[in-house]
Amino acid sequence: MRRDRYKKDAFPTDKVYGDTHGSAQLRLITCGGSLTADRHWDSDVVVFAHLTGRASGRGRDRARPPRPAGPARDTFRTSAFGIR
Repeated sequence: MRRDRYKKDAFPTDKVYGDTHGSAQLRLITCGGSLTADRHWDSDVVVFAHLTGRASGRGRDRARPPRPAGPARDTFRTSAFGIR
């Protein structure tokens, strides 16, 4: 996983939205940089993530247990923003 910041006028569209050649990848895009005088962000922050493993095939036919109340236990984890 990596995090990059791009100025709005230099956003790498092909790199962010381009073909991943069949690999499972995630792109998280949000505003970043500095707030301009007209109250817009001057950059975009892009977090690039890729699949690092797969769950075993065991138990796929079984019903899933109920999800716990409160925050999801299987959330995407990223150190880029310090959240889990």
